[in-house]
Amino acid sequence: MTPTIPNSYLNDPAYLQYIATPVGSIRTNYSFARYISDTFSHPYTASLDVNAAYLMADLGVLPWLRVIAGARLEGTRLDLNAGRDGTARIDQSDLLPAASLATSLRTNVDLRLSYGETVSRPSYREIAPVQSYLPDLGITALGNPGVK
Repeated sequence: MTPTIPNSYLNDPAYLQYIATPVGSIRTNYSFARYISDTFSHPYTASLDVNAAYLMADLGVLPWLRVIAGARLEGTRLDLNAGRDGTARIDQSDLLPAASLATSLRTNVDLRLSYGETVSRPSYREIAPVQSYLPDLGITALGNPGVK
């Protein structure tokens, strides 16, 4: 293995401990046997539905000042079923406001001061109550169904 040549690292089955199995003439399956455990053989199914509505107003309150304000109402439903390992669910509504003050400094130059809120949802892997191997960190992580 030569550290300055990435392919010498990736193409060394002894170093990465994988088994390459050719499938047909153009595809190869790679099995990383040392990272597979009983937990990995139990897949999960998941669905995510996000419904939203947005309302906005753009008001000229003074000849030189505009107020732009709005809100997004978002309903989120995430369902995950990992069979014997358990389930996870997120069912919530969020009101996400946004507002801006805008003034024209010149014909083609605006100055704007803004505020807004957003929401971040966990990925399926983060919420699934199963183990998954994280190759970039070299660890096995267990998802947390309690993450909201």
